[in-house]
Amino acid sequence: MDLRRVVGHFRAPALEGIAAGDRAVLAELEPFGRAQDFEALSDRSRDALWIAAMNLEDGRAAALAAVAVLLIDALESGTLDKDLLWIWEAGEPVFRTVLPEVRAGLVNGFRHLRHLEWEGRSVRPKVADFLTRGLGEVEALLIPVARSMTADAIEAVSHADYGDEARRHKEALEEVLASETLAFPKDDPTFPREVVSLVSHVPGDFGHVPCLALVVLDSMRNSDVRDSSEFRYEKQWADIRGMPEQVSGPLFAGFRYLYESVEYWEPGLQAAKKGDVSIPWIGR
Repeated sequence: MDLRRVVGHFRAPALEGIAAGDRAVLAELEPFGRAQDFEALSDRSRDALWIAAMNLEDGRAAALAAVAVLLIDALESGTLDKDLLWIWEAGEPVFRTVLPEVRAGLVNGFRHLRHLEWEGRSVRPKVADFLTRGLGEVEALLIPVARSMTADAIEAVSHADYGDEARRHKEALEEVLASETLAFPKDDPTFPREVVSLVSHVPGDFGHVPCLALVVLDSMRNSDVRDSSEFRYEKQWADIRGMPEQVSGPLFAGFRYLYESVEYWEPGLQAAKKGDVSIPWIGR
């Protein structure tokens, strides 16, 4: 889906540049920039894409859109043209100068060709190449959301486990919220993680949004080792999209960081038939 957004980002002029006046080629390419089915590429269209993709210096928009379509085609067909490796090596300086959203979309497209081998290549992606935003930048977006938990919400969250050990949960939660990083205690897997986790599962519950922000922050720092955020995104993506942007934006930025930084983090696969579960790009 990110690769389709890359194509859509450059819009019709880029596709027209690839087609170079060939209406049949343009008709084949247009669906790639939209959330709709597309037909397998003809040899004619594939030739046009390769010509455009090799012109990264002079026809940048058309070339980047062409690379995105070639990656979509490779991922959909499960086949790898070895020249895609050459495109990465030749285009690496250009990829690193485009919008972070476009760069991350393309580089993650290369990564998702799981049989593509980087060993022995002269240029390999850096960790930052996969990311729209770095860890610190996303933390700075999520921490205020987590800290927005009111005193009444703290009280409610502390009682989430049928009131069991509510006082201890409350003290631990207040300590986390007062800390600089809002990290859960490393030496305590229960307080306040247990009640925060319970509330973060239930959209609409008192304190749900700050608790979800705390869970996503924790997942970002441990590569979502428990699949906590992956599961929540699969179940709550529609609810999050309905939230105000000042809340949904930071949450989506956190989920996107996980998608881009953890190779096999792929939420939405089980829910794909229910709608577009992709992670939106959030304005900078």
